[in-house]
Amino acid sequence: MRLLRIALALVIMYDAYKGETWWLMAVGGLFAYQAIANVGCAGGSCEVPAENKSIDQPDVEIEYEEVK
Repeated sequence: MRLLRIALALVIMYDAYKGETWWLMAVGGLFAYQAIANVGCAGGSCEVPAENKSIDQPDVEIEYEEVK
């Protein structure tokens, strides 16, 4: 994923330089920062918890009401 981010950053920054769209250089800089610092997903906090807490709970019977 880091290689993809750095490749995307380089392509975006090159295109921004050639097209003189300097605001796009900031987007490329963001991708470059993510690749260099190995962060992403709102600061690197997108881990999924390993345990599943619903396994220990017994099956619960759900009652449905028919709506006409």
